[in-house]
Amino acid sequence: MRTRCFAVFLMLTLFSTVSLAGKNKVIYTDEAPAPAPGAYSQAIQSGNSIFVAGQLPLEFYSYTATAVPNPPPDCDGNKEDADCWILVNSTIQMQTTTVLNNIEAILAAAKPPRNLCDITMATVYLNSSANSADFNSTYVARFADCDNPPARATITNVGIPKNALLEISVITTYPFSFFP
Repeated sequence: MRTRCFAVFLMLTLFSTVSLAGKNKVIYTDEAPAPAPGAYSQAIQSGNSIFVAGQLPLEFYSYTATAVPNPPPDCDGNKEDADCWILVNSTIQMQTTTVLNNIEAILAAAKPPRNLCDITMATVYLNSSANSADFNSTYVARFADCDNPPARATITNVGIPKNALLEISVITTYPFSFFP
């Protein structure tokens, strides 16, 4: 009996691995910045993992946006237009909050939906090590309710697009469920 159960388990494991191999799915939401022209997506779901591309502190231009008072010249008002997503010009704390909000929106668009507590690895790029303490206080507060905060690598003193103060990319993984 034990051998038969193990054989069924092994077959299910192999079937799920084979059936998910090569099945990458693009995750997109208009609640997070549209990818700039280039060969990348907001996120890719591959098997039981989600890989979120580096997110900048961008928000959609609107009259209530905190970033700038005038519309970007190439913005046509469409959330799918990367030109309509503008840099949040403020503190590292505000930029950190904006980036994590964008990541949360992307993870919520996955099937099944994910959230910040599902992140297993975060890679953070800071433009200056002088921002580390203020970044960390905001970051830690956002993960305070998670049983297991993600592993994290932080790289400082790097150039970040649009002169942002930070960029964050994340990976989530979750176990396969054979039984509902």
